[in-house]
Amino acid sequence: MCSATLAAASETIATFPGVRAYWFVLRYDGPGIPPTDIVPYLAEKVASLQFDARRRGIQLDLDILTPSLPKYATSLRKIKAALPPAIDFSITTRLD
Repeated sequence: MCSATLAAASETIATFPGVRAYWFVLRYDGPGIPPTDIVPYLAEKVASLQFDARRRGIQLDLDILTPSLPKYATSLRKIKAALPPAIDFSITTRLD
């Protein structure tokens, strides 16, 4: 994940005319499931973003293979628990 990318996306998207709502997309390019120590980092970054009616939530973009889904579900529960409750949370999935 790259905080510089998050900040740039936030500022750029806010200037798009006619956009009713959008999500911040956080991409993890490491191998497999992110380590659990990324949860506080992620929560801190999300808390620093400004959310309003147009900024709906965050989406995690990770490439997780089917055999890893149970461990991924555990990680997602930890991430969701660390986020402010008013922030919507979404994930992408990969068909393998």
